[in-house]
Amino acid sequence: MLKIAEDRKQTMQSLQLQHSQAKQQVLSYWNTLNALRENRKVAEEVYNVTQKRYKEGVANVTEVLVAERTMREVQSNFLGNLLQYQLAKVDLDYANGKIPQLYK
Repeated sequence: MLKIAEDRKQTMQSLQLQHSQAKQQVLSYWNTLNALRENRKVAEEVYNVTQKRYKEGVANVTEVLVAERTMREVQSNFLGNLLQYQLAKVDLDYANGKIPQLYK
């Protein structure tokens, strides 16, 4: 009987830890996502300004290519983090018992 109670206690602690970690991951990815969203806006603005300057003959093609590469990198980082955020939400749902055991 004591063994069953100890196993139950350990299982509950494990579930609480799993929930806490999943919740922390969701919050972490959410905060990163918001920062990357701002970075994406800035990179797109820089790219648009650089393209405009190129059309006016003020900027060279290298500046446009660098701005475009930077913008694509930021977009890629944003999308990668968005995926991680969604996966973290799935993990949190699993930890909350909203997804059947078959998921893991």
